[in-house]
Amino acid sequence: EAIADLEHGYCARPGEVDLRLIGTVSSIREARDVVRDAFAGELVSDDGANLEKVVVHLLAGQGRTLAIAESCTGGLIASRITDVPGSSGVFRYGFVTYANEAKQDLLGVSRDALRTHGAVSGPVAQQMAEGALEAGGADLAVAVTGIAGPAGG
Repeated sequence: EAIADLEHGYCARPGEVDLRLIGTVSSIREARDVVRDAFAGELVSDDGANLEKVVVHLLAGQGRTLAIAESCTGGLIASRITDVPGSSGVFRYGFVTYANEAKQDLLGVSRDALRTHGAVSGPVAQQMAEGALEAGGADLAVAVTGIAGPAGG
């Protein structure tokens, strides 16, 4: 059902959708409640903060640190995290391991996992995260691997 005195707009980007609400204070509050209820499991922020800012603030509030192992993203995730003021208190290390040899040398990914499952696989991502956790001395680690680029490699 429509909410009186409310206009909305959205901007969709890969992995996220920004929703903008314009209206009276009461119509915005009502719409915010509807959005919270409808997207409770997916909502990152209701105050305009992006995902990386939310992550940095959550980690800082918990006194935890983060290491990131990236392949196809080439350091983009680490860059987005370190763009957030205060990230130096939570970000420990970033590993860009585009080549399989880098995954092995820096993160301890096994040759067997690469041969058996391929670089773009859950087992390799798991080993990348474990390696980043150990080598980075962080509380938490994130790893990403995948296929990127116009030629798919």
